[in-house]
Amino acid sequence: MNAYGAQVAAAQQSVNTAQAAYSKAEATLNSGVAEKASIERAIGQAQLTLTAAQQELANLPQPSTAATSDEAKKIQAELSQCNDRLTALEEQISSLANKIQALDNRIAELDQLIQGVTNEAKTVEAEGKEAENSTADTNQHVDKANGTATEVENKLPHIPANVDMHVTILMDDEGNTITDTTGYAKVSESAPEKTVETLPNGDTITTYTTTVTYHKIVNKDKEVINNVDEAGNPLTNLEDYFKINESVAEKTVETLPNGDTITTYTTTVTYHKIVNKDKEVINNVDEAGNPLTNLEGYFKINESAPEKTIETLANGDTITTYTTTVTYHKIVNKDEEVVKNVDQSGKELTDLTGYEKVSESQPVKTVERLSNGDTITTYTTTVTYKKIVDPIIEAIKSADDAELKTIKEQIVTDNTRVTVEQADKLVNVEFSKEVAKHFERLVQEEQTKYKEKLVSNTKDEAAYREIAERAVEVMYKFSHTRPSNLASDGTYVVEREVGSQKMGFFSENNTYVYIEKSAVNGDSTLLAQLIAQQMFNQYIENEREAGRANDYTKGGHYMNIIMSGHTDMALAVFIMDDEDYPDRYYKVANTVSTDYVSIVK
Repeated sequence: MNAYGAQVAAAQQSVNTAQAAYSKAEATLNSGVAEKASIERAIGQAQLTLTAAQQELANLPQPSTAATSDEAKKIQAELSQCNDRLTALEEQISSLANKIQALDNRIAELDQLIQGVTNEAKTVEAEGKEAENSTADTNQHVDKANGTATEVENKLPHIPANVDMHVTILMDDEGNTITDTTGYAKVSESAPEKTVETLPNGDTITTYTTTVTYHKIVNKDKEVINNVDEAGNPLTNLEDYFKINESVAEKTVETLPNGDTITTYTTTVTYHKIVNKDKEVINNVDEAGNPLTNLEGYFKINESAPEKTIETLANGDTITTYTTTVTYHKIVNKDEEVVKNVDQSGKELTDLTGYEKVSESQPVKTVERLSNGDTITTYTTTVTYKKIVDPIIEAIKSADDAELKTIKEQIVTDNTRVTVEQADKLVNVEFSKEVAKHFERLVQEEQTKYKEKLVSNTKDEAAYREIAERAVEVMYKFSHTRPSNLASDGTYVVEREVGSQKMGFFSENNTYVYIEKSAVNGDSTLLAQLIAQQMFNQYIENEREAGRANDYTKGGHYMNIIMSGHTDMALAVFIMDDEDYPDRYYKVANTVSTDYVSIVK
């Protein structure tokens, strides 16, 4: 019986132990339920706060100032943080709910076990009261009760236990783990970070990890130059300054908040304000570049642009020199003697042909200075000449001459021929023969060219006097028909000696030519050449084509003179000043005749 009682007591102890475990589990459950209710209340409060904040944000005016906008951004950031925290809380609530559900399930199991144990104990107690029960039965029931107690014990939940651990991690500012902090400076220490590790039996290890961050100390050298003037005033612009001194570098060390150091080496450089002085220099030299100290007898011929040179003194000051080189030429004088030939009107003469000397002046001295300063001293002697008058030129009369007016009236008004005696006074036969000489040469060149029989100036001297009558008449009456009347006095034919030659006047050729006086220049020889050329141009050159074509109407003069086959030719020229341009032109009437000669019997 005692053994039975002991067994009952053991069973009761097991029940008590189970009841204690149940109570603890129930307390844990109640604590979990209370914690869950607390969390749910916090969530509700947070939700109310979140709703209010969102309402305040919605009530903000849309167009806001920069400050309002910044405030809204701040609130939005805080709301974002609240949302993150609520999400975390909801995750914790879900986890707790799962754990509570597991505890509820296990408590239900315990309730069943405890109820079974209690029932079994009651059975044992009831059955123990029966004395007649056999020990075997009792032992059987005890064993059964012990087994049930053991089952309850085995099925009781393990009450988890927790162990706290504290860990410190040393890291550099790049996230690398370090073990030695020598040469490092501490920059931050994190709040302990809690982590919980759950073991298979439900025990937990709560670790609090603190991260201490260190920065590797770095030194940076820095050079500073302080530019100052001689008074110590700082300079920011060194233009126009000259360095005169530089100090030894002064060392200072600055420690930054992160532990780094800046070692500064400060050098003070002193400058002097540059002062410039302008200087002008003139170098006088001759043309060979030799310096001159005395300019007498020299002439300035060139002055260079100033050449700039700068001299820098020891203190940096400058002397700017502008050097001008003036070149001089040694003056040289040259004497010249000049003879100036002038006519009596003072007009300078270049050709003295046809002039004779009248007088000679004393030399007149003049000095000319050349561009290089040299001088030419000229002694000028003026020699005056007078024109030697050409008698033929001098004999040429003007159209208004009284004698010519009388002749003109005789021919035009009285229709009376000019006599030999009148022609002798108006026509210079020797000058006509001079013209004939030049004209003969031109005519014979033309005849030779075309193989015509040559005609020559006649040797009948009387013929020149007789044809002169026609030259005068043609001047005033241009026609092959002579005036009708004969003069009451005078002759028309020159008497010839027996046995002499007498030229006939088969062809008669008349024309005017105009000679420019400036081309003659008072020279009758030149006048004769010009008249002959003009006659050739009109009679021969202008009619060559028609004459060679045997067109007598247009080339009659050419055919009479070049192609007639006559042996002899005579011509006369009558000259006077042109009626319209007396100062510019000579007007020349001329007559050319060709024929054969006969012998006077």
